[in-house]
Amino acid sequence: MLLLEGQIVFEPLLKFLAKVSIEAGFGDHTFVVGGAPRNYILGCPIKDLDLVVDSVNFGRTSEEVAKMLQQSTPTKSSLVSNQYGVCILTLSPGWLLGGHTIPKVVLEIATARSESYNGKTGKGYKPDSVVPATITTDIFRRDFTTNALLWRLSNLIDGFNQAEILDLTKQGLDDLRTRVLRTPCDPDQTFTDDPTRMIRAVKFMLKYDFTLHSDTASAIRRNAHQLTKMPWDAVRKLLVDDLLLSGNPDQALQHLRNLGLNEVLVGLMESEQGFRKGVSRSLVELDPRFLVRLHQAGWPLDPSPMGFLSPEQRVLLGQHLSGTSSNELWLALKSPPVNQQALFTRHNLVGSARQLVSVTARAALLENPALASDAAALEAEVSRRL
Repeated sequence: MLLLEGQIVFEPLLKFLAKVSIEAGFGDHTFVVGGAPRNYILGCPIKDLDLVVDSVNFGRTSEEVAKMLQQSTPTKSSLVSNQYGVCILTLSPGWLLGGHTIPKVVLEIATARSESYNGKTGKGYKPDSVVPATITTDIFRRDFTTNALLWRLSNLIDGFNQAEILDLTKQGLDDLRTRVLRTPCDPDQTFTDDPTRMIRAVKFMLKYDFTLHSDTASAIRRNAHQLTKMPWDAVRKLLVDDLLLSGNPDQALQHLRNLGLNEVLVGLMESEQGFRKGVSRSLVELDPRFLVRLHQAGWPLDPSPMGFLSPEQRVLLGQHLSGTSSNELWLALKSPPVNQQALFTRHNLVGSARQLVSVTARAALLENPALASDAAALEAEVSRRL
């Protein structure tokens, strides 16, 4: 398989880590999980490396493995860990490996684990109990089968092509080939445990052209309300960064509506001022046609990028923008291209009456969008109306 840019860098790094793991004796019990094997099969760049240590069968923790890796790398590094048994090993850039200069690399090294989210009613997002477990148990707690594929680290000693991809769910490889998203276990439990996985499902649909297994889609519709249990800033970050700013926001919105998530997000915006304002501020530079569709989908944006237009004017704008890629009208509406000072003086406008120029210009533009490309004609029309 032809290696992409990210894979050219990561392959020598993984071969190096495999060599270290074999010499230190942890290679057969440490696995590369998730995005790296998935993206390699899909022919997409590898962005990050997640390692999981089966401490039940190995008898050593992720922190011990992380320290062994840290001591073996010829570059500056930092190592931090958290209460979930996850270590973050950050390797500084600049060292040469396999003829390539390695950039800054962040390795996430976790202990294989089982988790508790406080039962069926769950509080969501973060587990309240984490217990070391086998790699098989760890794999079945993950979000989707396509993200549960793995390499045994020691098998990467000769590179990607020589390493067997392990599919412990028995469905991941088939689902990846057919681009289907399915949960490794009961989907209701998967989405109750961490409701952000429903947003992530839409992310993967957009990014990799996946479709949802019928059971997965039904479970999202049943559990959409679970998003309200989440810290709103966690929902905002996923929604904005992974969906609305993904380059295909219209398709993202359509998926959200089809899965019953749009209604829940609208309710969350109505009830949480911080969420509403955080989302709204992130959308200022989006295509105005999409902003119109957000309003039509009920999004109570505040501050609204279209706050200077009445609801009726937003409808008119949507009609004018339909079928065109030009933002000329939108830009003219935001800042009417007229000599406002000359109009103020000519019509003796003072105080709040001065706002009439912008209001009148916008009304004229929405009645005749061609004025957006003819500033002189627009100014003459505004003067006539005043």
